[in-house]
Amino acid sequence: MKEHLKQLQNIIDSGKLGHAYLFSGVSSEELSGFSFEFAKMLLGENIEQNLDLCLVDPKEDKEIKVEDIRNLIRFLSLSSSSASYKVAIINNSEKMNKNASNALLKILEEPSSGKVIILTVSNTNMLSPTILSRVQKISLFTNNKKYVTVSKKEFELFEKLMKSDMTERLNIAEK
Repeated sequence: MKEHLKQLQNIIDSGKLGHAYLFSGVSSEELSGFSFEFAKMLLGENIEQNLDLCLVDPKEDKEIKVEDIRNLIRFLSLSSSSASYKVAIINNSEKMNKNASNALLKILEEPSSGKVIILTVSNTNMLSPTILSRVQKISLFTNNKKYVTVSKKEFELFEKLMKSDMTERLNIAEK
């Protein structure tokens, strides 16, 4: 994930920062941590007390409601207090209900400078295609390879299946 942070820093340095980002692919805790690291890059190290940061983070089984997004929109409409940016983070954005998604779309469709919206989601398929089309997507998949040990007989059967046509595969599966 350090490579992703370096890429984001390069984007900031180039002055080509987008207005909305979607981080996906790992656990919600890792996504939250990554979004806070990005926010630190924009706002400075002391983000816990920064008035230019807004966090929408639903509890375990709670959904993100339209009122949560309206509050976020009001926050983004205010001037920045000390930083160059105002940053809004929506963790677990797949928990937005339909009305909340529609409210978010309005602000995504009308970007304003100095405002950055960060969405996190474990699976991008859980967000509407319209939201996905309005954000810059960064996938944070980890490369945790897992290996399985199989016997020689199991390997030979697998190899035979891979070289077979569909009819042969069905015959082998029936045995």
